[in-house]
Amino acid sequence: MKEVNDIDFLSVKEQFMDLDLKSNKNKLIALSILLTQNNISLNVKCLIDRDFDGILTEIQNDPHILYTDYSCMESYLCSINHIGKILKLGIRNFPHNTELVIKEVSKVAYIFFIVRLINEHFQFKCSYPKVESSLQVDKKTGICNISIDNYLNNFIAINKLFKYKTEILDFLKEITNKLPADMRFNMNGHDFVCILFHYINKIKNTVNYKYENFERTFYLSIQPNHLDEYELFKKITT
Repeated sequence: MKEVNDIDFLSVKEQFMDLDLKSNKNKLIALSILLTQNNISLNVKCLIDRDFDGILTEIQNDPHILYTDYSCMESYLCSINHIGKILKLGIRNFPHNTELVIKEVSKVAYIFFIVRLINEHFQFKCSYPKVESSLQVDKKTGICNISIDNYLNNFIAINKLFKYKTEILDFLKEITNKLPADMRFNMNGHDFVCILFHYINKIKNTVNYKYENFERTFYLSIQPNHLDEYELFKKITT
């Protein structure tokens, strides 16, 4: 497996003016197009996150592209097996069960995903309210107190988007009816890991608990055999 950053796209930059080649995903899309255009039949597959493809933009139809089954690679890890392992081995005496943790973290990740959709659709290129200040967790029940209305209002306020509010709300109403019920289609990978970290930390309240260490644990805890059931990994291994 090769990293896309190892490839120099400078010589073909003009050919892909419509793609932001600072994005690794767009670099992979450009690479797949080049392979197809030049009839290069190497057994090369470009793995890319689904993100908003199929919602805001069309799915890229190219033989060299393999999409994640859900919105991102981390969606595969939004599972009882994976999160349960982290809570059991990495977090001592965590007071809430795995099912509740996944439900609450996914609920928050969905709200963040919706606002990312809005940001992308309107091409605002705006910043987001910080996770730690947006996330309120009841330590006793494990329930997150957050709503799309409050988070969206904060997003609008910090970026001074008040004049777009009516358009934003119209788009919100339109787009939420089109999203799949399965939360794994509706999350950003970085958001999910970050929300999970702050959720756990707000309940355990451990001063020395660092995000970098948690992130490392999150990915090192992957059990490959738990991924075999998914279509993407079946394609990779055949």
